[in-house]
Amino acid sequence: MKESETIEFKKSLAELGEGLNSMEAILNKHAAGELWFGMKNDSTQVSKEVTETTLRKVSQSIAAHIEPKIFPEVSNVLLSGKSCIRVSFSGNEKPYYSIEWKSGASTDAFTSTMSLGSLFHPATRLGCWSQFPRLETDPGLFHSPTSALRQLCRFLFG
Repeated sequence: MKESETIEFKKSLAELGEGLNSMEAILNKHAAGELWFGMKNDSTQVSKEVTETTLRKVSQSIAAHIEPKIFPEVSNVLLSGKSCIRVSFSGNEKPYYSIEWKSGASTDAFTSTMSLGSLFHPATRLGCWSQFPRLETDPGLFHSPTSALRQLCRFLFG
């Protein structure tokens, strides 16, 4: 086994942040991949004790930092008698991105789906996107594509 566009090796969990960034890149380009902890770039295994707590920490970090949510398989794998952590992941809800805390002088800001959404949706910038009627809550709301477009224009421009 060697590194490729869908397989990434990290020597230790000290590189967890970099591993999460690699997962996002792989998801956005290939929709599936593997991340291995306890492996050097040349495929040499690094001896490491892997506990259930360690596996849980990796799972929780992924859940806390990658959006949209993915549900990877995180497991302890023995290779040449040495423990490695294998994270097998996939997803089809591109784009994938990080959620992270950014510290400021007096406050902490959270980069979230909503703040990223404001870059793309004009109504969100107005602070009222959640008020726009949703098709899933009222399937009869939009009778045709033209009707849907009219509804959206009325909502955005009054």
